Amino acid sequence: MTISEFLQLMDNTLVVNEKLTLNTKRTDIEEWDSVGQISILSMLKNFFGVTLEMEELVTLETIQDIVNILRSRNINLD
Repeated sequence: MTISEFLQLMDNTLVVNEKLTLNTKRTDIEEWDSVGQISILSMLKNFFGVTLEMEELVTLETIQDIVNILRSRNINLD
């Protein structure tokens, strides 16, 4: 999956109106609230088979943080 495709997946998951980038912060996305967080967790499980630990979940500040976790799990995003 490309980064562009992942950003589109994040957009579809959160249903946002603004253009997302790797540097987009959680605090800048109104839809990235507790319900959005659950949606992201579900998407990561369904698309990548990845379950985040609570320690990882609380550190998510940007979309790049999610990409970093996926890469640490040997998921190739280019």
